[in-house]
Amino acid sequence: MRLSRALALLLVVVLMSPSAAFAGATAPQDTQLTITGQPKVGIYWDEIGPESTPDLVRHRGRLTTAGGAPVANAPIELHRKLAGGQWKVQEGETDAEGRYEFITPIVGNARYKVVYDGDAVYEPAESGLTRLKAMRDFNAELVEKPKVAIFKGNINPDWENKVVKWQRKTCKTCAWRTVDQERSGDNGTWSFKGNYPPLNKKWFYRATLEGTDLFVKSYSALLITTRTPAREPAARTAVR
Repeated sequence: MRLSRALALLLVVVLMSPSAAFAGATAPQDTQLTITGQPKVGIYWDEIGPESTPDLVRHRGRLTTAGGAPVANAPIELHRKLAGGQWKVQEGETDAEGRYEFITPIVGNARYKVVYDGDAVYEPAESGLTRLKAMRDFNAELVEKPKVAIFKGNINPDWENKVVKWQRKTCKTCAWRTVDQERSGDNGTWSFKGNYPPLNKKWFYRATLEGTDLFVKSYSALLITTRTPAREPAARTAVR
């Protein structure tokens, strides 16, 4: 009889032990991950030529619990996918407030997201997608001549022996009109001549390229030509 009671007690202990062990365990907390990418439209990063439109994109966000508490010093990943390409990964980490920042060069139209794999304390999380539109870089330069203003540069990437259009408008609210076009050189070089306007007028010029899967329709910096009684004809560039 004593043996039977001892055996019964042993069975109770064995059957109850797993439940007792899990009773004190805490389920991982839900998390949420945000992402904001700026700018929304940028220019190809090639480290040459005058700087105009931003050629780097900054991705910022925060990893928190569902209740808004920061998840600090957590490993996270930035995932980037170019049009027609594969996802590329860059590693990072949140700070004490759960915030993060990635800075990446612009190399084409892309989608981005940030991923947190989670651990024993926090559930995995994935941000929504953010999208970037990229333009090619014209590397535009201005050369002033007495009778014309010459706008020139070289286009990156991969725009050798392809059509470049030259557009003009004769007032700020006027429509753009294509006035010339030519093919770029073997290394993407291009140049156009902009005439000076009548007295007290301004004319606006720009070069433009058609879009592709990897880049949206692209525009150079703006060339503004002027003529006033107080000075000789002049030109300047402006980023618009």
